[in-house]
Amino acid sequence: MPDLKSNLSEENNNASIETWIESGIYSLRWILLFLYTGLILTAVILCVVFLKQLFHMAESVFYNTADNPILATLSLIDIVLLANVLFIIAYSSYESFLSKLDIKDQSGKLHWIGKIGIGEVKIKVLGSVMAIAAIECLKILFEPELHDIPSQYIKVLVLAVLIACYFLAAYTENVSHPADKVEDPL
Repeated sequence: MPDLKSNLSEENNNASIETWIESGIYSLRWILLFLYTGLILTAVILCVVFLKQLFHMAESVFYNTADNPILATLSLIDIVLLANVLFIIAYSSYESFLSKLDIKDQSGKLHWIGKIGIGEVKIKVLGSVMAIAAIECLKILFEPELHDIPSQYIKVLVLAVLIACYFLAAYTENVSHPADKVEDPL
């Protein structure tokens, strides 16, 4: 009988060590909060860059400098798309890995919060990056003299690869989760 008790005691010790390790690993997920906070702070920095570019654009309109307002607008759209991606990643990752968002005022809650999964986030990110790459290609059309021929081809090739990746990711997500349809938050 003493042999059975020692085996049970050893199993209990192993189980308590395993439980301690598992709870430690589970608690360490809160380290991600610093990364998500960094994404939000990056969006704040992007707001400053946006305002700076907007001011420069307004200044160029009033003083008739050579800046192309279409290119300036495309640059502003780039910043907005990037900020949208940062918030989508921060919100959905927080809900996926840390905790559900407990929003007291439900009238202001975005309908997609809590409903978008990692697969949808990947598609949103790819779509936004694809749009940013398309804007870069449009900039080539407006100022081809500022871009050498190899870089023009590379940008178009990158856009083509992103488009292919986008459709492949969307197809894969649609095949793996056909019934889980979420309205597009953007």
